Amino acid sequence: MKKSVLLLVAIFLFNSVFSQSTSVDYFNKGNSLMQAKDLEGAVFNFTTAIKLDPNYEMAYVNRALCRMAKGKWASAIPDCNKALEINPNQAVAYFIRGCAKANTKKNGCSDLYKSLDLGYSFSQNAIAKFCK
Repeated sequence: MKKSVLLLVAIFLFNSVFSQSTSVDYFNKGNSLMQAKDLEGAVFNFTTAIKLDPNYEMAYVNRALCRMAKGKWASAIPDCNKALEINPNQAVAYFIRGCAKANTKKNGCSDLYKSLDLGYSFSQNAIAKFCK
């Protein structure tokens, strides 16, 4: 009897130590939920990925995308700022931040042009809409 209890305790401890989800797991789950258009669930998972790894650049970018898709422009800007702090050449973050600024009545053109300079061609349409 004691051996079976010890075995169960050992299995429980092993599972609790080695089966914890990683930031990548939460990021991937967030991507799946974003594709399924469950933006609230995606934001939750990207936020959890960020809590586990505060330098997870793409988790900030994708969380900003979700917020942008929900029309929460102002809340997308800090995520973009953090992604750009981590990687100053993050073209998509410049694009999202530029669009967010433009949609909150701020000038986002410099961000949109920077995104285009970094090779993000989708910026052209936003530049045509906001910067001409």
